[in-house]
Amino acid sequence: MKILQKKKVTDQNGDNTKLNTVFKYLVIAALFLPVGFLLKSLNDNSESGAKSQLADKVELVKPNPVPNDSQNYKALLEHDGSEVEKDNIQTVVQQKSNSLKESEPTQYIKPAQPTKDAPGNTVETKMALPESKEVTENAILEAPDKNREVLKEYNVPFQYIEVKFTEDLSSNHLSKGQTVYIENVNPILYGSKIIIPKSAQVKCFIKDAISSNNGSVGLLSLQIESVKAVNNEWIPLQYPVYSLKKRAEIVFKKGQTISKVKLPSFKIAIN
Repeated sequence: MKILQKKKVTDQNGDNTKLNTVFKYLVIAALFLPVGFLLKSLNDNSESGAKSQLADKVELVKPNPVPNDSQNYKALLEHDGSEVEKDNIQTVVQQKSNSLKESEPTQYIKPAQPTKDAPGNTVETKMALPESKEVTENAILEAPDKNREVLKEYNVPFQYIEVKFTEDLSSNHLSKGQTVYIENVNPILYGSKIIIPKSAQVKCFIKDAISSNNGSVGLLSLQIESVKAVNNEWIPLQYPVYSLKKRAEIVFKKGQTISKVKLPSFKIAIN
C-alpha cells in the first residue's frame, strides 16, 4: 500500500516537474517574442533611417546649376544661418566678381594720326568705323550696274527734213483714219551722232479719202505726224495737211517727196 502511495506521489511530482518545465518555456517564449518584434522594428527603423540619410547625401552631392555669383551667394546664405559665415561668403563673392572685371580685356582703339601732304600743310585723317549691316546692304542695292547702258541726253535744235513715199497711195484704195508710213530721206545728226537715221519711218494718217468713179471728183488728204528716232522714240513733226483734189483718181506716186517738213527742237537720251 505504501508503495502505491509512494508511486502516486512520484508520478505527481513528475507531472508537476513537467508542468513547471512547460510553464517555464512558455514564460521564456512570452518574454522573447516581444523582444524579437522590438528588435525587428528597431532594425527596420535603422535601415529606413540609413536609406533616408543616404538619399540626403545623394541630394547634397547632386550638383546644382549656379548661373551667377548672386544666386550662389543667396544659396549659401539660405544654407547656413551664421552671420559670420554670411559676411565671409559675401566678401569672397565680391572678390571673385572684381577679379572677373579686372580680367576682361580692354578694347583699345588707336587714335588716327594726322598726315602731311606738303610741308606745313596738315591733312586731318578720320578714323574709319565699321559699317553696319544695313549700310552695307544699301550700298549693294545702290551700286551701279556695270552692264546697264549709260544714256546721254542731246538737245537737238529744230530743222526741216524731207520725206518720200515708199509706195503708191490711191484715193480709191484708202479710207479716212487709216495709218500709212512713208520714210525720211536724209539722216539727222547731232555732231557726228545719228539721231534720226536715213529711211526712218514717218507715220502719217489719212485725213480724208474720196474715190473717183466715172469722172467724179476724187480727194486724198494726208497728215504727217511723227518720225522714228534711233531709240525707237517717235518725234513729232509739223506740216500742213498734204492734199490733192481733182476729177480723177488721186495717187501719191512711189518716190514722190515732200520738202520743208518741220522737225521742232527736242531732247533725246541715247547711248
